[in-house]
Amino acid sequence: MQAVYLLWQLHDYVLAIHLYDPRTSAWASLSVTLLGADHAHVFVGVLLNAWFLLRISKRLSRYRVVGVQATAFYWHAVNAITLVVLLVQLSPHL
Repeated sequence: MQAVYLLWQLHDYVLAIHLYDPRTSAWASLSVTLLGADHAHVFVGVLLNAWFLLRISKRLSRYRVVGVQATAFYWHAVNAITLVVLLVQLSPHL
């Protein structure tokens, strides 16, 4: 599901870059930069999940459980970043 979300959002990101050229205004530059950083964090999270799924499929250990918990906390941070990006994007309409 995360990979599908990322692919969809990357499609929207390309459209946003064409719609809001970062060179036209500070808001467009900030919005596109934050959106790109958010997508990069989602990509890292997808890679972390894939890596842990491969590791857990072999054998579950306490060390791997802690890794999964750390990945869950990472996703909470990504969600917070996404909320900031959303607020920046909505700020002209508020």
